[in-house]
Amino acid sequence: MGPEGTFGVLLLDGKSFCVTLERPWQDNKPDISCIPAGTYKCSPVNSHRFGETLQVDNVPGRSEIIFHQGNYVDDSRGCILVARSYGILGLTRAILTSRPVFTRFREVIQNKAPYILEIVGS
Repeated sequence: MGPEGTFGVLLLDGKSFCVTLERPWQDNKPDISCIPAGTYKCSPVNSHRFGETLQVDNVPGRSEIIFHQGNYVDDSRGCILVARSYGILGLTRAILTSRPVFTRFREVIQNKAPYILEIVGS
């Protein structure tokens, strides 16, 4: 966690599925902060921009937090980006190969409800 973002790993069924990127911690402020550590229910949602995905529910003071594709922290307005690996794009820390991982994420989440997301701090 730092000014370049909050980098993590998403586990599905106890196994590493992909890497994640969120905004840096900014006191859980909407659109500019990562999600605080805790356990959250996620529900299926159809995003007008990203299609079928999961929305993280019941984050205090926040709404419309979804999983979606993206490479840079600026691709997120408080959401969780998913990709294959960490890397550098240009001179900026990023996550790489996001689109195919997000496509696979959408396939995997179908018919696997309920979804529980546990965010663990560093």
